[in-house]
Amino acid sequence: MSERAQGPSSLGRYRIHPPSVQRLGEGFCRKKQVVVLGEILDDPAAAVTVGMLEPEDRDLAQRLQRFLHREIVPVRLSPPEIDQALEIGFERWKQRADRASLEAVGDAGSLDDAARQALALLEAVIEPAVHAGAEHLHIERRGDGVQVRMRVDARLWPVAVPLSPHDLDGVLARLRALAGLDEDEPGPEPRRGRLSARFGPAQDRRPLELRFAIMPGLDGDEAVLHLVDPQAPARGLGELGLEPAGLTAVQALLDGPAGLVLVAGPAGSGRTTTLHALLRTLDAEALKVVAIEDPVLRRIDGVSHWPIPAGLGFAPPVRAVREHDADVVAIGDLLDAQTMEAAARLAEQGTPVLACLHARDAVAALGSLRRLGVSDELTAEVLRGVIAQRRVPLVCPQCRELAPDDAWSEALFVRMGRRFAHARGRGCERCGGTGQRGRTGIFEVLTIDDAIAEAIASGRGRGELQGMLRASGQPSLLEAAALRAERGEVALGSLRRALGSSVRAAG
Repeated sequence: MSERAQGPSSLGRYRIHPPSVQRLGEGFCRKKQVVVLGEILDDPAAAVTVGMLEPEDRDLAQRLQRFLHREIVPVRLSPPEIDQALEIGFERWKQRADRASLEAVGDAGSLDDAARQALALLEAVIEPAVHAGAEHLHIERRGDGVQVRMRVDARLWPVAVPLSPHDLDGVLARLRALAGLDEDEPGPEPRRGRLSARFGPAQDRRPLELRFAIMPGLDGDEAVLHLVDPQAPARGLGELGLEPAGLTAVQALLDGPAGLVLVAGPAGSGRTTTLHALLRTLDAEALKVVAIEDPVLRRIDGVSHWPIPAGLGFAPPVRAVREHDADVVAIGDLLDAQTMEAAARLAEQGTPVLACLHARDAVAALGSLRRLGVSDELTAEVLRGVIAQRRVPLVCPQCRELAPDDAWSEALFVRMGRRFAHARGRGCERCGGTGQRGRTGIFEVLTIDDAIAEAIASGRGRGELQGMLRASGQPSLLEAAALRAERGEVALGSLRRALGSSVRAAG
């Protein structure tokens, strides 16, 4: 047996070659929790990689070595990973063609063999992502192959699936058909669709919302699937990761005078989650609350959700909401000058407006308003506060260990004026070898008081406004992040990816 036994591994790093997997009996593989990874080559000197639940089991490894007549390189896989690899290796997905557990709501009628096989393959692609709690699934062509990756806890992880480019054509065609898209629509335009499905065994199917975008690539169509579990528990305002002072400041914004409250951050920072948490604090029975979104990701009891019709944009519905006697208006994204102007005027007229905005931090959001055509005077008049945020993975508590310092941490220590120990996840079975379990938010809250409003109206620069934010006692994103790292909750590597490689830029 090779001494190159490895630590926690991701199944998606390895190719599943069914003929090689089938060199071992399925019953033996399932009993002993082993699976051949990659292709067994004709060269007897070529080692064979074997996924094992316990790679330290030298007796089992030597038994495999004698049976396969090859040197064995054991790698650790979790039970779900081994099961998934065996499902692919013994081609069990083909047996699902007549009993696929992914069922589109409203998809009636019989399917031909090609459609059943495409549906079974689609299920094989989606299943590991659903079980891992992934939000997005990326299906990309790479030359004469297909790469599938899922985004879990802000990072992309490879997924082992039995997809060839030809198979992918059938899967995407089936996906378009389930969503009711016209297959004959010409032109190299991106295709977007959504469908409601039920997923899982027939006796215990759960609802699943699929939203997807298909775009022509150099080697053919590629797709990104957004997986939404409508039954997943919604997070309350106190569960987002706000520090006590930040939570108090946010609640004060909601209880204060009517105006514009912004939730700022880049894509994937959790702005929509925060926006929905803000809406759930409102008394929807006593208030008319309208949420204008594209798309509507989650229904909130008592809220009127307005999806944006294709090609319309946010501005017309924001202008139209004035006629609907709304007490509070939420806007999913302030993307253009027309929407921003309509939102600002709505707030100016006394309607509380909660809106998401692309900006790197709270002070940068003020510059975004200026670039979108809102005057400094109007901003000073209507803006009540900015909640800026990032979403970062939490260190797995089961395999947390002290992390070594590097150049970024040294720069952070200089910026913070102190040193502190910090943690990382080593990787274990509980976290699937990632070192991460779950995610949390990092926040800074800018409350617009009279002094800051005057500074905005006077066109003061970023540096002065940042100084006023610090003077208010609210931590910056960087300071809030450092506090979470010092408590061992978040790894500095995750913060570097979320905030940027430059400590100066991040602060």
